[in-house]
Amino acid sequence: MTEPEPAPPSSTSRPAPPPAKLDAELAAELDALTREAQTHAAAAVSPATKRAYRIDWDDFTTWCDTHQLAPLPAAGTTIALYLSAQARTLKVSTIERRLSSIATAHKIAGHPNPRTNGEVQLVMKGLRRTKGTAPTQKTPLRLAELRRLINHLDLNTPIGQRDHALLLVGFAGAFRRSELTNLNHHDLQPHENGYLITIRRSKTDQEAQGQTIAIPYGSNPNTCPTRTLNRWIQTANITTGPLWRPINRHGHIANRRLSAQTVSLIIKKHATTAGLDPHHYAAHSLRSGFATTAAEHNLAERHIARQTRHHHLPTLRHYIHEATHFTNNPATQIGL
Repeated sequence: MTEPEPAPPSSTSRPAPPPAKLDAELAAELDALTREAQTHAAAAVSPATKRAYRIDWDDFTTWCDTHQLAPLPAAGTTIALYLSAQARTLKVSTIERRLSSIATAHKIAGHPNPRTNGEVQLVMKGLRRTKGTAPTQKTPLRLAELRRLINHLDLNTPIGQRDHALLLVGFAGAFRRSELTNLNHHDLQPHENGYLITIRRSKTDQEAQGQTIAIPYGSNPNTCPTRTLNRWIQTANITTGPLWRPINRHGHIANRRLSAQTVSLIIKKHATTAGLDPHHYAAHSLRSGFATTAAEHNLAERHIARQTRHHHLPTLRHYIHEATHFTNNPATQIGL
């Protein structure tokens, strides 16, 4: 009997590599995947948060060194004493962040979470009760105050034109300061009714899915965010790159991004010129000012939230409550 011929090898098959070569390839692949996983893990936390963690951890380790205590792993008593020392000068919100940084360092090192330690929990509970947790918030920059700032701008200078547009766009878009300064020219989409602006990343959108908001034309040219933005873009000849840029005293416009801190300084400067107390105002005053002004005009909560992009409605309701203290107040309707 004739034996059947062996089937031809598959076109996709290849000889198995020697074990030593296979081990080397696997090791190289695992090393590459490890580096990629570390990169992805690092991207889970924003650069600002990383900086805060680093500052907090440095402060904690320095304190531990001074008092000859081990920072990692730290005993519950050590952390409780550290938190008590911080409470002499810091607000509860800052102490909470310090504790979060310490907990993160322990988690990364594979140690138990110090937040679950009973002594630490008792100290934090006592701090919240004795020091309070209400945040210190800047005063909302309502439309009336915003007009005061604008009326003191020199609109014949690049700085005046930039700040004019910055104030109005920041207000109309209820931007957080990082959202505002991160805007680029390609984030603007002209529309017959104004602009559609894409926010690539924000505090509530760390995965950069993107959000689009509308900036409409205003009825008053002096407070129209779209017209003032167009004027600034033409003055600065911006066709690409950052939308908001530094300007020196000679009127030279830099080809780089304006810092988030500078936005607060700009608002404080113009608040001073307008006769307002600069300590009460900062970049967040634009965002809170829009929410408060919209509430004063009796706009629906859902419409305000769509523009402000509030995911946590109790935060938005705080502004609405502040704006409506005397609206339908029963104390005004009982015959006092």
